[in-house]
Amino acid sequence: MVRKSVYGQFLGCSGFPKCRYTEKIPKDDAEKAEVEKRREYFRNSEKKKEADLK
Repeated sequence: MVRKSVYGQFLGCSGFPKCRYTEKIPKDDAEKAEVEKRREYFRNSEKKKEADLK
């Protein structure tokens, strides 16, 4: 969900502020690439946690 703060808009989960996951909204291609890199890292770490639990 798009949220607003004094620092501008950001992405936050629907349970914000209880859920503390936030993400900056990318403004240019370099920022978009950086955000995608972090998302991919997060996805892979979640998959690894799930595999370790099995």
